[in-house]
Amino acid sequence: MDAVYLNDVNTTLGVKTVVEAMEDCNVNILIVASNLGIYGEVPGAFGKWNERMVGTGSPSYQRSCGTTNRRCHRKPC
Repeated sequence: MDAVYLNDVNTTLGVKTVVEAMEDCNVNILIVASNLGIYGEVPGAFGKWNERMVGTGSPSYQRSCGTTNRRCHRKPC
C-alpha cells in the first residue's frame, strides 16, 4: 500500500501538483497535516486565539484542503 504524507498545504497549486502526481501513479492515500481551526471547529477562547494566530493563512489552507477533499477521499483534511 502506497501513501503520500503532505506537510505543507499552503498553496493550492502545490497541493494540486501532488494530487495529480498521485493520480498518475495510482496512489490513493493522502495524509495531510493542516492547520488547526481552518474550518472554525475550535470553540471558545482557545479557538479565538488560534484564529488570531493563524491570521490570513486560513483561507489558503481551506482552498488547499478543498483540492484534496474533491480529488481524493472527499473527507475533511
